[in-house]
Amino acid sequence: TPPHHRLSEECLSAMASRLSVLLVLLHLLLAQASIFGPSILCFIVVKSGDEAHMLAQQFLEGIGVFSCDDYIIFSDTNAEDLFGGWKNEWGLKRWPAKGPAVTVLDTTLDVGVGGPFSQPLNVPIYDEVWRKVYSDGRYADHDWTVKLELYTAFHPRGLRNILNIHCGPDNHPNGCDSIYLLNDGPNLHGPIEALTQGAVRALAEDGNGLYQCQGKMSANWTNTAEDSYINACLQLLGVKGIQEPNLLLDFQLHGSNPQCDLVHGAFWRFPEWGQLMSCMGQAGYSAPSWNTPGEIAWTHDALYRGGWLKPKIFCWALVQNWGQEPPMVQFQSEKRLGLFSCDDFLLISNASAREVLKGQAWQTNITQIEGETTAESSFESIGGTFVDVFLNAGVFEKAWQKVFEDGRYRDYDWTVKVDVDLVIVPERLRDVLHRHCSGGGTCDATYLQNFGGDLRGPIEALNLPAMESLATGIHGCVDEQALSGMSETSFMVQCADKLGITAKRDSNLLSDNHKEEFRPCDTIHATFHPFKEAAAFLACMKQTGFYMIEAPATTTKTHTTTRTTRTSTSWTSTSSTFTTTSATTTSITTTIPHIIASSLFHFEGRSYQKQYPTWFITYENWHDGWPLAIFLVLMFCLVTAGPAAGIMLCCRRSSPAATPPAPPAPSADNEVGTPLLPAGRDDETRENTERSTAGGGGGGGGDLEAGRASGSSSSTAGATAGEGSGA
Repeated sequence: TPPHHRLSEECLSAMASRLSVLLVLLHLLLAQASIFGPSILCFIVVKSGDEAHMLAQQFLEGIGVFSCDDYIIFSDTNAEDLFGGWKNEWGLKRWPAKGPAVTVLDTTLDVGVGGPFSQPLNVPIYDEVWRKVYSDGRYADHDWTVKLELYTAFHPRGLRNILNIHCGPDNHPNGCDSIYLLNDGPNLHGPIEALTQGAVRALAEDGNGLYQCQGKMSANWTNTAEDSYINACLQLLGVKGIQEPNLLLDFQLHGSNPQCDLVHGAFWRFPEWGQLMSCMGQAGYSAPSWNTPGEIAWTHDALYRGGWLKPKIFCWALVQNWGQEPPMVQFQSEKRLGLFSCDDFLLISNASAREVLKGQAWQTNITQIEGETTAESSFESIGGTFVDVFLNAGVFEKAWQKVFEDGRYRDYDWTVKVDVDLVIVPERLRDVLHRHCSGGGTCDATYLQNFGGDLRGPIEALNLPAMESLATGIHGCVDEQALSGMSETSFMVQCADKLGITAKRDSNLLSDNHKEEFRPCDTIHATFHPFKEAAAFLACMKQTGFYMIEAPATTTKTHTTTRTTRTSTSWTSTSSTFTTTSATTTSITTTIPHIIASSLFHFEGRSYQKQYPTWFITYENWHDGWPLAIFLVLMFCLVTAGPAAGIMLCCRRSSPAATPPAPPAPSADNEVGTPLLPAGRDDETRENTERSTAGGGGGGGGDLEAGRASGSSSSTAGATAGEGSGA
C-alpha cells in the first residue's frame, strides 16, 4: 500500500479518542435507564410496650422501616417477647408465624434525658447500634443507610427523591462519595439520619471511626444525645456533611400545624396511629379520588414488553373453570391487567380455553391438567391462631410440572405464581424483584417470603436459579400421602428448604387481607389481595395511582359490502329472440367497533417521572412504529457520524503534499534559438532574453544544426558537472 494511503498513528489515535467519547455518551444514555432510584437500608431502635405496639401496626400496614428495601430492628429483648402482645394485649387480627427479625442489644435502652432540648442521653446505645449495622454487612448492598425514629413518618418515594439528588444509580453509577445529610441547617437531627456506604464504613470500621471518636470525645460520652455525637464524630473523621432542607420537616421543632406534603422526605413527630396515617395520606400514601384521570401525563410500565427493563418476569396462574375466576380472567385479558401485565404469562386449568375464556379463547392459550383443581379446606396454626387453608398441594404440584414442561421460565429472570384475584402494579413488582436479583448476572437460588418470614399463596416469586433447582428436584419432594394433607405454600416452603433454595423477606411484595380489614390499596406495595370482582379490582388500581381510560367511542371501523344481482329475461318473436339483462347493486354498510387495548394511565408523582429514562416510549406509540424508527435512526447516526468524520479528517491529514508540475518540453513550433520561458517571468526579462538570443545568432553566422549540437553538448556537460559536484 502506498504510504499516503495508510492511516497514520495520529489518525488512529484520533479515531480511538472519538470512539471513547461515543462510549462515554452511550454509557451516560444507558445510565439513565434506571427507574428504581437509590436503594435504602433502614434501621430502628424500639422498646417493649407501646413502641412495640406501634411498630407491629406499621408492620401489618407495610410502612415505616418496613417500606425500605431492607431493614434491621434493634431492641433489648427478642422478637417473641417484643411482639408477644399482638393478639391479647393489642387486639391485632393476624400475625405471621415468623414475625419481624430483631437484633438484641447488650446495652439497656433505659437512659436519662438532658441537654438544652431535653434529649435522651443515648450515645452508648447508638455506638453499639452503628457497630452492629457495620458488622451485619447489608449496608454494603445499598446506596444509603438510614437511621429512623419510630414516630417518623415518611413515604419511600419521597425519601428516594431526596436521596437520589445526592447519591443514586442515575447520577453516580460508579458509587458515591462518603457523605451524610444535615437536616437542620448545619446540624444533624435524630428523627432521620442518612449516610452513604462510605460514611458508614468510615464511622464503624474496626480501628477507626467510633473507636477514634470515643477516645477523643470521651467527655461527651454520657451527657450528649446521639445525633450531636454522631455529627461531631463524622466531622472528626472527615466525612462531608451536606445540608438538605427537604430531608426532614419537624413540626415539633418549628411549632407549626402538622401538614405533610409531597416535597419533604420525612416528617416528625407522630406518636398516635391516626396522626401517622393522616400524614402518610398527605404524603401520597394513597392516590386521592379527586385526581383527574384525563390529565395524567404518561402510561404505565410500557417498556416491559420489549424487554428493555430488568428483571424480566414470567407469571402463571391456576384458573378454575367455574365461579368468579373465569370472568376475572376475561376482564384482565381485555385490559391487560393482573398476570397479563407481566412480560409473559401462562394460564393453567383443567378446562379448555373455550370453556374458561369464552369469546376471548382465540387470543389466549390455556395449558390443561388432569383431575380436579379444587381441594378440601382445613385449619392451620399460624402465629398462634388458627386460619382456614386449602389442602391443595397436589393440585399445585401438577401445575408446577406444567410450568416446567412449558419451559418459557428459562427465558426470564423471575417466575411468579399469582392468584387470579391479585392486583399487580407492574413496575413496583419489578422494583421489588430487582432488589433481590436484577437479572443478567449471577444470583443465588432465592424465593421471597411476603409476610414476615411466612409465604402467603397469592404470590410466590422464584428467581431463575431457584426455578432450575425446583425443576430438577421437585420429584424428590413429592410424597402422595403427605401432599393430600398439605397446603401449597407449606409444600413450596418444605421443598425449597430441602433443595437449599434461600428464603428472603420483602415487606413490599404483598399487601393482603384487604377484604377482612377494608384497607385501601396504597402507593408502596407491589400487589394487593383479594379482589374477586372487576369493580373492586379497578377501585384498588385507582387507589394505587392507576387509572383506566376507556377507548374513545369514535374508535370504529366502517366496512361496506357491495352485492350485485343480475336478472335476464328472454322472449321470442316470429323472426328473432330478444334477451334483456338488468343488474341491481345493493350496498350494506356495517360499523364494527375497532378493538384496541384501553390505555392504562398511571400517576406516581415526580418520582417515576424523574426515574424513567429519557428515551421513554409509550405503549401506544410504540406499536405505531414511528418512535422505534426514529430512535433507531438517531442511534445509527450517533454511532456512525463520529467515526466517519474521524476517518475523513485523518485521510486528509495523511495525503501527500502537492508537487509543482514539470516545465513543458520545447515545442517544434517555437522559433529557432528562442528558449521557452518559465511561467511567471516578467516582461523585462523576456525582452533581455530575446535581445541576447538575436545578437548571438547574427554574430555566429554558423550552421543551425551546429549551433544546436553545440548547445546540447554544453548543456550535457554542465549537467554532468553539477551531478558530480552534488555527489
